[in-house]
Amino acid sequence: MRRDPEAIDALTREHLAPDFEFESVLTGQVYKGVQGAQDLVADLWETLDWVAATEEVIDLDGQVVAVQRSVGRGTRSGVPVSQELAIVWTFEEGKIVRGRSFKSRAEALEAAGLRE
Repeated sequence: MRRDPEAIDALTREHLAPDFEFESVLTGQVYKGVQGAQDLVADLWETLDWVAATEEVIDLDGQVVAVQRSVGRGTRSGVPVSQELAIVWTFEEGKIVRGRSFKSRAEALEAAGLRE
């Protein structure tokens, strides 16, 4: 949230698997590897001045569903934004190998093989 590129670099290198992939519902793109994760963050910073608060974390043994509320403004437009977002994170050997974001908690749970 501090918009600190050095901190983002350290975190991504420490916690992401080399073959990491993230599918973003916000940008419609798939980001690959550590550089891809850094590109995702840069894309979001360019588009939104926002703060994300995690509202719920569901541990599914190898996967985690994180439900967030993002609040902010469009960087260029100034339009207020408040949106729920849920991410399914997949872990292997202590590293994140995949992330996929969804517009709602229900969509993320379904993708993780659960129903509300």
